[in-house]
Amino acid sequence: MSNDRPAVKAPGRGLRAALWTSLLVAGTANATTSALGFSPLLSIPFGLITIASIVALVTHHRRHR
Repeated sequence: MSNDRPAVKAPGRGLRAALWTSLLVAGTANATTSALGFSPLLSIPFGLITIASIVALVTHHRRHR
């Protein structure tokens, strides 16, 4: 048996990759700035970006499953 269906690109694949990248970069920056004792004015925005990325990834997953 062969699979004769054409390949379909998954919707939002680029968006998901961008969200994962922002999660990794912002999470690393947040951990680094917190561990090295930088000002909270620098660390908090990275934490907020990390949380926003997680929420967006969960939302994207639930809409496209």
